[in-house]
Amino acid sequence: MSFRIYLDVCYRQQAPANAVTVKVMQNKKEVVPNSFESSPYSESTEFGFLPPNGEQIVLEFTAAKIDSGDLTVLIDTSDGQHGETRFDLQALR
Repeated sequence: MSFRIYLDVCYRQQAPANAVTVKVMQNKKEVVPNSFESSPYSESTEFGFLPPNGEQIVLEFTAAKIDSGDLTVLIDTSDGQHGETRFDLQALR
């Protein structure tokens, strides 16, 4: 069984490819994904698609590596922006 995290990271127009760094932390240790997929993110409008303004990222982990405690996702962009979010996996049960 797999545990997947899907991210849409939008941070600037004409965002370069593969420029976002993502770390997943649990119990003060980094959890390394089995796979990391990144593709340009661009939004659709009624006239077509806008130029890429970020990345769509899919991280896949072995479910046994993830426990039911807090999970923290750290995001760094190529232009120096930082983001962090925490998930209480116990509450999601």
